[in-house]
Amino acid sequence: MNKMCPGILVFMLMAGQAAGRKVNMDFAENSWPSVITESGTVILVGQIRRVEGPQPVGVNQQTGTATVRVVQELTPRRWQGPPEIAVGFTQLTSWQSRLREGNGGWNGVDVQPGVMLVMALASGHDDGKTAPVSLQAVSQVSSVEDPQVAAVVQALRIEATPAPQERLSLLREALNSDLPVLESYAHFALGRKQRVPRNDATALEIALLLDPTKPDTKRLAAESTLDLELWANADPNDPANRSIVAALLQVLARQESGLQRSTTVDLHRLLFSVAPPDPAAARMYRSNLLKNNQIPDVKALTMALNNEQKDPSVGTQAEQLIHLFSEERF
Repeated sequence: MNKMCPGILVFMLMAGQAAGRKVNMDFAENSWPSVITESGTVILVGQIRRVEGPQPVGVNQQTGTATVRVVQELTPRRWQGPPEIAVGFTQLTSWQSRLREGNGGWNGVDVQPGVMLVMALASGHDDGKTAPVSLQAVSQVSSVEDPQVAAVVQALRIEATPAPQERLSLLREALNSDLPVLESYAHFALGRKQRVPRNDATALEIALLLDPTKPDTKRLAAESTLDLELWANADPNDPANRSIVAALLQVLARQESGLQRSTTVDLHRLLFSVAPPDPAAARMYRSNLLKNNQIPDVKALTMALNNEQKDPSVGTQAEQLIHLFSEERF
C-alpha cells in the first residue's frame, strides 16, 4: 500500500494532523481517528475543576496543569483511575498562531474551570494518581451530548463490531455523516486501518467520489483515500487499481471545477510518477492500467486538461496526460 506521497490538504485537516509541527503529547494533537483505532486507548468526558498556570515556556508557548473531574467514560471498563485527574497541557500563547496551526489539541481549548472536554489517554497510560497525565488528544465540547462525543461513541461502536457486513454498513453511514470526527474516522478505517476488505473499501470510496450531490470536501477526502491508502503500487493489473483510475477519469471528464486540479494531480501520479523508471516498462504499465478501461469522453477529458494546463503548478502534468489520452491505442 502506498503511503509515500503527501495527501490532499483537506484530508490531512479532516484527519486532525497539526500542520508544520511534530505532534507533541502535551499539545495533545494526535488525530481522533488515530486514537480511536488504537487498541487500549481510554477516552473520557471530563470537566475542568481548577487550573494551575499557564506559565510562559519557550517562544510563544505556555504550559500548565488542569484538574479534571471524570464525567463519563466512552470506552467502558478501561479506566481504572480516580474520579479526578491532573492533566498537563501546552498551548501556543498567541491565538493567531493557534488558528494558523489549526486549533488542534490544547490549542483549541479555552483552559478554565467549568470547560468540558473529551480526552484520550494512551494504552498503558498512567492512571493519574501521581504525576500529571499527558493526553493523546483533547477537544472542548459543550456537554456529554455534544456532536463530537456522539461521533466518538459511534466510531468506537464500529471498531467493536466484529461482523464484516455490519461493519461495512456502519462505515458507509459514517462516510456520509456530518458529525465532526466520524467521517474522517471512516476514511481512516477504510484506508489506513483496512477495517474491511480492500475491494469493499475501494467501492465505498469510489461511490462517494462519483456522487455529485456530495460536497467537494467529502469527495476530495474520498479521492485522497483512494490515492494514498487504497492504491497498490506496482500492480497495473490489480482490479481495485483499475477501478480507481476509471473513477478518476470519470471525474475529470465531468469538468467539475472543484475537483479538476486534484484529479489531474492524482491521475498523473498514478499513471506517471509511480510508473517504472524504464520508459518501455512505464508504457506497458500505463497500457495495462488503461486496457479495456473505456475513457468516458475523450473530448471532455481533453478540455478539462486544457484548462488545467494553464495552471503553472499542474501544467506539465496536464500536458503529459493530454498526450497520453490522445494516443490512438487508448
